[in-house]
Amino acid sequence: ESPYMSPLVVLLETVTMEEEEELLLNAISAITNLSFHSNHPRATLWQHRFALAEALAGMLFVDNQEAVLECARAFGNLSRDPATRAVMHSTRVDEAVVLLLD
Repeated sequence: ESPYMSPLVVLLETVTMEEEEELLLNAISAITNLSFHSNHPRATLWQHRFALAEALAGMLFVDNQEAVLECARAFGNLSRDPATRAVMHSTRVDEAVVLLLD
């Protein structure tokens, strides 16, 4: 269990864009960067990928284009894992991302 991933999930779940826009944008960017380089089963992000996907799902519909774009990038990285794709499909995140492309 990493002491760094849990705070990122907590931030996404508890802080609103209106309260701390810059902090959330940096947290989402960190997740995007970490998810690009973390595809090993023992990687810290890998162990938290389902919680991160769930937390990021709520950020797809905020009124901040930069946050939505960064979330879509993170989902692109996370979707390299078949189990995470299944979670994205069951929560309809995949449909939401496709709608955002329109």
